[in-house]
Amino acid sequence: MGKNIVRQELKDQALINGSKKFIDAVERGDDLTLYLSDKATKRGYTPPRSKLSRDFERWNDKDFLLNTLGFHHFHIGDSKTKSGLINRTNQVIFAKVNRTEFHVIGVFDHSVFNNCGLSLTLEQKRLWETIDEYENLNKMPSPFTLGGYNGLGIATSGHPIAVVMHSNHLARIVRDIGPKLDNTEFVTSLGFNAQKAELEWCFSHSDFGLLDKASKTFRLLQYGLD
Repeated sequence: MGKNIVRQELKDQALINGSKKFIDAVERGDDLTLYLSDKATKRGYTPPRSKLSRDFERWNDKDFLLNTLGFHHFHIGDSKTKSGLINRTNQVIFAKVNRTEFHVIGVFDHSVFNNCGLSLTLEQKRLWETIDEYENLNKMPSPFTLGGYNGLGIATSGHPIAVVMHSNHLARIVRDIGPKLDNTEFVTSLGFNAQKAELEWCFSHSDFGLLDKASKTFRLLQYGLD
């Protein structure tokens, strides 16, 4: 889990208190959206203005460290903002996360997000070294690594290949199942009341499926990426 790492690296009492609340939330299995960047729920991958300028920085709307390294970062404030999110903090926890495991690798300040070209800040160097150490645990030596989310590399668009492949798979689900939703027997087989159902495609976090707005029932069709 990494409790000791957090305790060793934090000095400010408010951050210590915030980190304890965060770790307690992780252990309870709470929704951690409140601890993410506020951009996570507001911005997609292609802002409209990016189409108007060739000079627009394509990485501005992407979590570079998540896409390239596969690690999430979480704010650890001790209070909430007016929007309901956890108060933004200069120091953030980096962790490798999937459905069943949560591995804290360290606490780093926001300079790890700076775009410094080919040079790295001291904090960026420390982050990369920490991630290299984590990734090399219990692994056989390899001449190269693809990196990126789930280790499948990065597309030229800046998207993780794992996300591109997953998106294509979801598109196939929509293509295959969509035409069948006019068939009452098929809709019933999904567990819905075909006579009253008001169906729409829906994401529950990263899981994909169908939502019946009438009964507020979600039918999982595909688990999301870990």
